[in-house]
Amino acid sequence: MLPAADSMLSVAQRYSPPELIGGDKAVKLSSTRLISADIKALVNLYEVWASVGATLHLWRQRYRNRRELARWTEPDLHDIGVSRSDIAHELEKPFWRA
Repeated sequence: MLPAADSMLSVAQRYSPPELIGGDKAVKLSSTRLISADIKALVNLYEVWASVGATLHLWRQRYRNRRELARWTEPDLHDIGVSRSDIAHELEKPFWRA
């Protein structure tokens, strides 16, 4: 979180060298620290979107796997030790439930 003095700066001031900002010592902040905070915010945003993407991928994979199991024949299900009622129970689940 940015200190109060940082939030008072305009975007142009944020990326200007400290000596160009003004005379107040509290406002003369390192632009490196401000850019670092912006990069951290972007990294956090990227991590959120990556997590959303991974969740959507998992849900799609569950949906496909359940539909594939529905197409299997009785001998195929017997080979893996699953009954047709197990498959029916699995198909009743929504895609978001494991």
